[in-house]
Amino acid sequence: MPSEMAQKAAILELKRVLKPGGLFHLSEFCAPMAKRFTSGLGTPMCYHTPMQLQELLEDFVDLKDEVTACRTLAGDTAQCYRAFARKPPKALA
Repeated sequence: MPSEMAQKAAILELKRVLKPGGLFHLSEFCAPMAKRFTSGLGTPMCYHTPMQLQELLEDFVDLKDEVTACRTLAGDTAQCYRAFARKPPKALA
């Protein structure tokens, strides 16, 4: 998602629909420095840094993440941020 606003909205929706204690997986291209560009298909793109992506997930628990080497659909070498995280369980009354 090229827009930070769209990313935040997606995370808010994820928080809304995920059950307490529910687990999810995020996989996103990333880069050591954030960069915006247009893909060969004319799609606006943005690679965020791993730190920016971690900040999006700050309300989740049991975060396990990594940055790995991967390839884009065009076959170019890239970095991929992958994370597993859990929505916090409901507080006990």
